[in-house]
Amino acid sequence: MDRVVVDRLSAARADSADEGVVLAGGAMTLPEGAEQNADGSVTLTLAYPITLRTRIAGSDVVHEEPIAELVLHRLTGADMRKVLAANNQMAQVALGRACDMPPARMAVAYQRLDASDLAAANGIVAELCGFSVADGLPETVTESDGVITLPLGHAAQPEGFELRTELAFHRLRGADMIAISQAKQTLPAAFARALRLQPKEADALFDAMDAADIMAAQRVIGFLSGSGRRTGR
Repeated sequence: MDRVVVDRLSAARADSADEGVVLAGGAMTLPEGAEQNADGSVTLTLAYPITLRTRIAGSDVVHEEPIAELVLHRLTGADMRKVLAANNQMAQVALGRACDMPPARMAVAYQRLDASDLAAANGIVAELCGFSVADGLPETVTESDGVITLPLGHAAQPEGFELRTELAFHRLRGADMIAISQAKQTLPAAFARALRLQPKEADALFDAMDAADIMAAQRVIGFLSGSGRRTGR
């Protein structure tokens, strides 16, 4: 479900890997020139800085904004909705959301960034979001009586609902798969069905969750749907 976003951004992670890769706090693999910050964000110093030029409306004055580094933040489910809806521009939208950069400005920056800096930045987004093409269940889950429990790496507080530190996924049936396939966005719909939640609560939970937890949950849902069992657990 929405596997294309995983494939595209995981490819970005692979493209960014080279002999200069370093480990940041043992938690993430980052390209050369990147440093993990105390708040969990990552600062990437560009090998080839760029300058964005914009003309002030109604005048001939051109504003120049030099960009020598990018600060990339963790994404939430609300960000992931924008990414999943971006079709052929998923990587660009994901980077813009991670940098907290308006779409129009990111579109210009994306075109001007050197290919090596772009690969490094996209690879960092993949690391922050936990994008993976791995099949089977995440190692952290537990199974009991047909229910798969996933501990969350980042507790989620859905607006108007209880704090969540783990998610309990139930088996999916044909009726669930039909409803999911007919939904406008299949992944949030799959959350509602697999977690046995009303759509309103499922949507609020999805938006509040960290993107890396969403990707782990997607692996569980893939396993339950039968599409992610090629390598077992």
